[in-house]
Parts: sequence; structure tokens; C-alpha cells
Amino acid sequence: LPKKQLSKMPVKFLCSSCNKTLRVSEKYVGKRAKCPQCTTVNTVPAQSASEQLDSSAGIESLPSVDTSFGNGAQPQAAPVGNNPYAVSTAAKQSAFQSSSQMKLGAGNSGGVLAIYRPLHEASFFLGLLAWGSIILGGIFCLTIVGAIQGGIMLWVGITLKGANDSIKHAFQTGNTQALYIASSKLSTYFKINGVLMMIGVGILLLYVLFIIVFMVIAVSANAAKF
Repeated sequence: LPKKQLSKMPVKFLCSSCNKTLRVSEKYVGKRAKCPQCTTVNTVPAQSASEQLDSSAGIESLPSVDTSFGNGAQPQAAPVGNNPYAVSTAAKQSAFQSSSQMKLGAGNSGGVLAIYRPLHEASFFLGLLAWGSIILGGIFCLTIVGAIQGGIMLWVGITLKGANDSIKHAFQTGNTQALYIASSKLSTYFKINGVLMMIGVGILLLYVLFIIVFMVIAVSANAAKF
């Protein structure tokens, strides 16, 4: 192609959040551009980086390029619009990073937020469960017999509330460290419930065993009379 035609070729690249194939003029290389589908702000890569895209993929042009962020700005990645479960290629590669890296907030924050979006949308119900456990636990703690059960319920409620608060904070600030804290608290929440489930099953088995032994003794006593 002539040199003039090559200079007019658009730069094609993937949105870092929704994986939409985007196209802008080559003169915007290195500047900031908003995805028209999910409004995530992306840095326009060089033409060489876009040559790896499949030419058969659907392409959507960006109507405008917003360059008001400057070189040092760090715009917050917006949540994915139509597909909350869409994860960028960079996010998939960073999904296996160590827990210490996640704790420090490394990785693609937009992709991580997209993964946690279902939990964020259920924040009302998470809060309902948390406060329900806290209130019931407090009531049980007022009685001597239910003090142990009430203490466990308080622990469960406070743990779940902390996870819910961390998820809300992450979506407000884009801080992936808050998501790591939320995951840790949710892990503790499930472990507590798992242990309680095993204890409940053990008590049920002991109760069934007691009933069987009692019935055997009763039958043996009645047979001895005859």
C-alpha cells in the first residue's frame, strides 16, 4: 500500500473490560479512549500491537477520543455494561497471580470487578443475612442457655457484614485489595458454616444411634418378661 494509505489505517484493539474490538485513527496512539459499549477508558496501543487481532471479528468505531485524562491520571475502570461476566484477556492471565499480589491491588481491576459484580448486585441480601445473624445472635446471648449459639451467630453476622462492606468499598473505589479482604471473610464465613454443619450431622447421628439402642434395650426387656 502507498505510504498515504498506510497512515490512514485505523488502530484496532480490544477493550480491557468487555473485550469489544475497537477502532480509532492512528493519530490517537498513546492517548485515552472510552469504549462506547462499557465506557471503560483504554490507552490506544501502537499499530503493531493491533495486528494480532482477528480481522474477521466485529469492529465498532469509537465516536470520539477523550484525551482529558492526561499522562499521569488513573481513571477508574467502569463496570462492564451488557455482560457483567466478561473478562479481558489481561484479567484472565492475572487470575492466577499469587494472593500477595492480589492483596497489594495488582492485576486488572476492571476484570476483577466484573467477576465480583454478581456479589455486589446481591449486597442487599448479604446485608440482610448479616444483620439477621447479628440481631438473632444478640437476642440469644441474653439467655444463659443460648449464649454459645448467640456468640457463633454474632461471629457469622459480623464476618458476612465485613465481606459485604469490602465489596461495596471495592466498587466505589476500584481497590482490588478490598476484594481480597472480602474473599478472605467469605472464606471464613463458609468455614464456620461448614463446621457447624458437621457438628449438626454428628449430633443427629448420635441421636439416631441413641434411639436405636433404646429400642433394642426395650425390645430385649419385653422379651425377657415372656
